Amino acid sequence: GAADYWTEKGKLFQVAAVPLIQGFDFYGTLVVGFSVDERQANEVRQVTGTDLSFLVRSEGRLHLAASTFDADRSRQLEKVLGERSDLVDRVLDQGQPVPEADLELDSARWRAYLVPLKGLDDRVVAGVLGVTSLDEALAGYRQIQKGLLAAGLGALLAALALSYALSRRTLKPMRNLTSAAEKAAQGDYSHSIAVARRDEVGRLGEAFNSLLSDLREKKDMEVYVAGLSRHLPEPARAAVSAPADARDLALLALELRRYAHPRTAKEPAETLERLSRDLRRITSVSLSHGGKVESVAGHRVLLRFDGVQAARKAVAAAGELYKLLRTPENAFDEAEPPVIALTVGRTTSGSTAWGEQPSSILLGLPVQQLESLMREGAPGDFLLSRQAQRELAPVLAAAG
Repeated sequence: GAADYWTEKGKLFQVAAVPLIQGFDFYGTLVVGFSVDERQANEVRQVTGTDLSFLVRSEGRLHLAASTFDADRSRQLEKVLGERSDLVDRVLDQGQPVPEADLELDSARWRAYLVPLKGLDDRVVAGVLGVTSLDEALAGYRQIQKGLLAAGLGALLAALALSYALSRRTLKPMRNLTSAAEKAAQGDYSHSIAVARRDEVGRLGEAFNSLLSDLREKKDMEVYVAGLSRHLPEPARAAVSAPADARDLALLALELRRYAHPRTAKEPAETLERLSRDLRRITSVSLSHGGKVESVAGHRVLLRFDGVQAARKAVAAAGELYKLLRTPENAFDEAEPPVIALTVGRTTSGSTAWGEQPSSILLGLPVQQLESLMREGAPGDFLLSRQAQRELAPVLAAAG
């Protein structure tokens, strides 16, 4: 017996033929056939998961002998295959399979393969078309892609929200510190920074609290001294004349040039109050080194030192005053080092009466030398006359 396919009127049939023989006598041939229709195509689809169609040519036209598609989609498939005659000719005429081809049905993408269906004599009887929907096959991947995109977007939004919250929490001490600094610049030292951490921000808060505490103490002391001075009796004025004298002195001049151009933002009373504090410190340092304040003219202060090693005393006082006056009083202070000049030599001192009361006066070459040195000096300079250099040469040589 034998099995084969044949086509008739656009239909595909599978047939089997067996001879009818009894003994050695041949009586005929029994041929049995059945139509290859949608039932067989759907059975194959259930096994493979692929939509299947059988292609035949009848009277020069392409027909779908059987298909797993409905009637409308089958007609669309016939139209698409009619436009892709190269694929159909390759399978039905040349007997070559097409392992992969892209088709479009109902605005959807399909991946197709075509194989020839051959008979016993290797003649192409029909073609088998298998198609798989790319959109359905990729639907799971698209869901995963959308899920990953949604998860990434959610993670990004969560990260932004978390970073915003963390930044506000991290910068809160800095905002408090900025607010307290602005109030301190306006003279309000009553605020303090709550310190609940031990990192750099915490140490900065502790340092700022310490600074505010010092400023509060100074302000309280100033208020106390100002109140006390209003209740002190006025000192009696007495005209005292100093006797005329001539001796070797060391004269130390300090010029506080920061007061030559005071900041316009400061009140005049605040400027004079700062100058008073500087003069008190200068007086205290000069007394501790055996000197005294001879005169104050504007922002220039003249100190005198006499006795043994007067020049060395003046140098020691100058070094201490330089460090003291160049150091800012607080974080908002803009300190400037003074100009310092030192001269030594024979000086005449005494009192002169040219007004209602006598005034003390100093005369001599050292006084004139101070004027010359001050004109040449800049803030931070320590200038010496030639005589002072000669007297201090051993000290300067030892200091290197």
